[in-house]
Amino acid sequence: MTEVVAAPWHVCSSDWKQAQRDEPPRAATTLSFHPVESSVLTSPFQSFEVSWETCNKVGGVHGVLSAKARTALAALPQEPILVGPWLLHANGRDEPTIDEEEGFDDFALACRELGLPVKVGRWRVPGEPRVILVEFSQLYGSKDTILTSLWEDFGVDSLSGGWDYVEPVLFGYAAGRVIELWWDRYVAPMDQRAVVHVHDWLAASCLLYLKRRLPAIGTVFTTHASALGRQLAEQGRSLGDGLDKSTPAELATQLRLLAQHSIEGTAAVQADVYTTVSEVTADEAERLHGRRPTPLLPNGIDLEVLDRLAGPVDAQAARRVIE
Repeated sequence: MTEVVAAPWHVCSSDWKQAQRDEPPRAATTLSFHPVESSVLTSPFQSFEVSWETCNKVGGVHGVLSAKARTALAALPQEPILVGPWLLHANGRDEPTIDEEEGFDDFALACRELGLPVKVGRWRVPGEPRVILVEFSQLYGSKDTILTSLWEDFGVDSLSGGWDYVEPVLFGYAAGRVIELWWDRYVAPMDQRAVVHVHDWLAASCLLYLKRRLPAIGTVFTTHASALGRQLAEQGRSLGDGLDKSTPAELATQLRLLAQHSIEGTAAVQADVYTTVSEVTADEAERLHGRRPTPLLPNGIDLEVLDRLAGPVDAQAARRVIE
């Protein structure tokens, strides 16, 4: 049996420290578990990458993650782990996007005991990165408690958030709990370090959960586009137009995106490293959240990977699409 002492939690925001002045910090907690002998970890550094679009083709981040997987595997000394939602489709069946791996039965059982079934496998994209898909429907009944904790711990205003907000927030919370369990089983017993890279507001609750529960894990938050900037662009307006006579919070309220804006801004402030993909989005983020993202991480394109993902297309089919 091994014991690991988790440091008392802390929050970096000066405003939040002021709000919590009268509340004593949580005492150090002793976590007990049996070390797992495994070849999963072979270096002193483990990275996790969390996105609503991991194995979930709903936006551009899905393309970024799938196209860069092969390069990331070659560049990093330790294989990164991607985390995404395990979503059931309307027919009650999930369409396979991964090939499940053997050897994680105990981990999957421990997650199921938390009410969070998972699948561990290899994503069917070039590079075949390891992925953990998290099924979080059992959290639906606890959504008010989870949203309340985000308000009490970080001041995230979720009151106006609809289901398109609540669902990814529950996923991010679930992803944080699963990463916490992986840390306990595979990382902490080996005295290794870890960093979690979270993409966009849809997974921001994962970062906040880990900031509260495991401050020893480094956190990176990337906004590919802000919630407000994306909505304004769809309306043919610029951020400058939107903020001409309004504060960011007022603009978010007008666009009915206050909850998304709130959790995005909180993650931007709380993350150890805040990044974005261009100077344009960096300027946007600084105006909205008061923190300039650095460094900039432009999205790279692996043309060979894109060709493989696209599959064979003959000249006539391509011409029909263009025309």
